Amino acid sequence: MPPMELLHQIAREPLPCTIYAPAEIDKLRVLRAAELVTAFIPPAETLPHGESHKPAQVLSITDKGQQALEGGLEDAVAAELALARMHCRNQGSH
Repeated sequence: MPPMELLHQIAREPLPCTIYAPAEIDKLRVLRAAELVTAFIPPAETLPHGESHKPAQVLSITDKGQQALEGGLEDAVAAELALARMHCRNQGSH
């Protein structure tokens, strides 16, 4: 599911809501980096058997996120999400 689909899913949930799946937490990082949501995302822990993710909590959808949901920022959001994905990947490689 692309990050924008996760944003639509979050919009249907009462907030705050909790995200458990590691793949969705990664998408949530992208949404947060693009300033579409405010969220608490604990750092992943490296354990002997691999990486462990603690649940993340979405606190709110920002005004910018609301505009994106309404389709008012389609081109700008697409560009922001692309930049946010690159930023999140670079953060993960350090």
